[in-house]
Amino acid sequence: MRKILCALITVPLSFTLLIGCQSNNMANNEKTAAMLVSVIDSIGSQADNLSPDSKAEYVSLAKEIEEYVKKINSNPNEFDSQEKIDKITEQYNIYIEKIENIAEENSVTLEYDTHLNNTP
Repeated sequence: MRKILCALITVPLSFTLLIGCQSNNMANNEKTAAMLVSVIDSIGSQADNLSPDSKAEYVSLAKEIEEYVKKINSNPNEFDSQEKIDKITEQYNIYIEKIENIAEENSVTLEYDTHLNNTP
């Protein structure tokens, strides 16, 4: 039986994201999802330090992430093979890199966490 772990993050730019639902046998994916949650939370808490263009880029990216997560979480088959899990992890890493670029452009320091707060 799959144990589902979800992290709900509220970002100060007035939207909520549900990031990563992973079974407990996907450690790398889970760590990457936790890192994505932490960088979203980190940059979101410093949104006042972003330029107007960067805020718009971040909001657009956050919406893209939210749609991606909804898509994969609505289809349990997205987690049925290591290849699919690796593809999801790769996409999470792409999102992390985009957020890092926004942070770097605005001299924002990100905090990284690889542990979901609600893991046992």
